[in-house]
Formats: sequence, structure tokens, C-alpha cells
Amino acid sequence: MIFTHLYIDNFYNFHDTAIDFTLKRELKDSVIEGEYLEDRPKFRFKRVCILSGANASGKTSLGHILHHIQHFILSPNIKLNKINCKEKVGTLRVEFVFPKTNTIHSLEIVEDSGSKEFPIITYAQIPILQNNTAYSSRKRLQLFIEKQGNSNIEGVFFTNKNDSSQFYTFKDIRSLVSENLFFYYMFSHNFEKNKIFVDNLNTDVLEKILKTFDSSISSVDEIFNKDTVLEGYSIHFSNKDSILIGKNGEMPNTDRLSKGTFDSIQVAEFVAYIIDISTEGNYNDTCATFFLDEKMAYSHSELEQAIINLIIQKMGRYSQFFYTTHNYDVLDMNLPVHSYLFLRKNGDRAEFVQPENQFSKNDRSLLNYVKNDIFNTVPDISLLDDLLFED
Repeated sequence: MIFTHLYIDNFYNFHDTAIDFTLKRELKDSVIEGEYLEDRPKFRFKRVCILSGANASGKTSLGHILHHIQHFILSPNIKLNKINCKEKVGTLRVEFVFPKTNTIHSLEIVEDSGSKEFPIITYAQIPILQNNTAYSSRKRLQLFIEKQGNSNIEGVFFTNKNDSSQFYTFKDIRSLVSENLFFYYMFSHNFEKNKIFVDNLNTDVLEKILKTFDSSISSVDEIFNKDTVLEGYSIHFSNKDSILIGKNGEMPNTDRLSKGTFDSIQVAEFVAYIIDISTEGNYNDTCATFFLDEKMAYSHSELEQAIINLIIQKMGRYSQFFYTTHNYDVLDMNLPVHSYLFLRKNGDRAEFVQPENQFSKNDRSLLNYVKNDIFNTVPDISLLDDLLFED
């Protein structure tokens, strides 16, 4: 699935805020190719979203929301349980498309923190017409929802607003959107991810990334048992030291690695999965969602930019890549302005800032705008100044 719009109200610190992942116009000479539907070329969308913002601005929370939505499609009996104001309901409204069927979908999930009932669902799907833009498709979809499917527009509509016992009917509908639903989220705070998923690794990818991050690493070897089953990897250093990655991802002597190099092993796992999904069999056109959350916070800027570029170039035609970072240098990459999304805090409320809505041209370097706090995303350090200058 390709995310095209997201509305969030009263989950985490998001209140009545939205992101538009579609594009209003064609961008000439973009380094990111294929930001449109092959069979509906006027329908344009973002394939890359670099999320930048201060601490606690909501970058990781956005990832959890996207992750929840995709899990909910597969198992619509789960709740996010992250409502902010307990006296109000929380609402998620997501719009997405599937290129294989040229269809646009809307799913609204309304959750009540004080109720044990399952969430209220409203779902709709209609075809994208040959000359439809993202905007015209969205208007047709909204009209279809307003009329609850009772219109001359072909499509599917379901809601359990008036009868919660109809909840499980959604199981029949979700098969329309769950086929080939691939997603991979790697969060910075997920302690289970300190163990590497060996099955996702690729020896060539692992060795090249590790040797790039740490020049003292000389080679990486696979370890097999007597039945030729992969048991893990052995990382060798030029001084004859070595460390092991076990078959369950355990690493007994991680102190031999810097924090940046250790994180690069997980980045290698992430990259290897993308390459595998994007080149294996019929998966090259799969709508896969990839979310990498600050896994290169301890890396040199040049390395971080190189990995981002590698992922963008290797991911499939209809994949979307979300990446969170604090590094300003990433803003100076040769990416379209619309590939960046800023988050800022207004009191306890997180807000989205889409820079393409503020610039009429795409030839802007965002770095100076951010440093000069044009988007109001720089952290407020006035309380630290109080400490600095107090008597």
C-alpha cells in the first residue's frame, strides 16, 4: 500500500493534524523516479519522507501510528491505546492506494479509551479513473463516503458505526487490501532489535556496510553447522580479533564495536531486506513500507547520506521510505523539497510542517531555512540560557 494522506486526532501528542503524501504537480529532473502510478500517470505521490524535528516532537510516534494502521488491516481487533485526552475519542483516518488494482482506499478508525469495545471502522474503496489526479480521486472518494456507497460510483463501502456486531464483516473486505502487504519498521528504542535477525542478513551487504563504517574490519564469514544450516556470522578485524553474531542474533562481545558500527549491523539488516524484497521474483513492484528510526544517530554525516541514497536507489518502484533524523546535513542532500517533513511542538501538541506548501519552487536548500528557524522547529533553549546566565 502507498500512503497518500493521514489524519490524526488525539493519539500521542497529535491533535487535529494531517499529512498529505501526494504531489500537486510533476517535478522535472527529480532524483527520485517513479513518483506516480504507471497506469494513472497524473496520480502523483511521495516515495521518500525524511522526518526531522526536535526531541519528543513526534517522529517515532508517527512511525508507530503507520505501523498500527498496517497491522490493523491484517488484524482489525487491536487498539492503539495511545489516546492523549482520555475524555475524547481518538481518530485515525488514512488514505492509500494500490497500483496493482489502481484503487484508492480510505480507512477511518475511531477508538474510545474508556470502552472495551472494538474500534469503530469506516472503510471505502473506489477505482482511480484514467485521467484522475490525486486531488480528483480524493474528491470522488469523499463523495462516495458521504453517500455511504449509495452513488453511481463503483466501489466498496463498509461501516460498523450503527451496529458493532458487524465488526467482523471487515475480515472479508480486508482481503482486498492485505494481499502483498509488506512493511518493515526498525525503531531506535525497540530493545528487541538489539538482536539481529540473521535470516534477514546478506553476507555481501553486511560486509560492505561494516567495512565502510569501520575500516579495521577485514571480513565477514558465514558460520554453518554440520547440516549446512546458517548459524550466524563471524566478523574479523585486521588485528585478528573477531566477534560472533549467533543464529538468534545474540552478540556476546558488542563492546568491541563502536555504537555507530553496532547500529550499522542493524542498518545492514534493513538494507538487505529492502534489496531482497525489491529484486526477489515478483516482489519488485510490491507496495512495501520501510521505516528507519534514527539508526544512524552515531554515524558520520557522509555515511548517513550514503545509506539513505542507497536505500532510495534500491527500494522497489512502489515502495515508500520513511526516515527520522536529527542531522541537519541530511537536509542538504539533492532531494526534492517535498521529500522532507518537519515536526514541531506547540506546547504539548505535535504539528506537521510540509515545506513544499511554503515554497513555490523546488530549488530551495532547506538547511539555512531550518537553521534560521523559518519552520519554527528549532528547540527552545531559553531555560538552559537561564541556567547559563543566572548569578
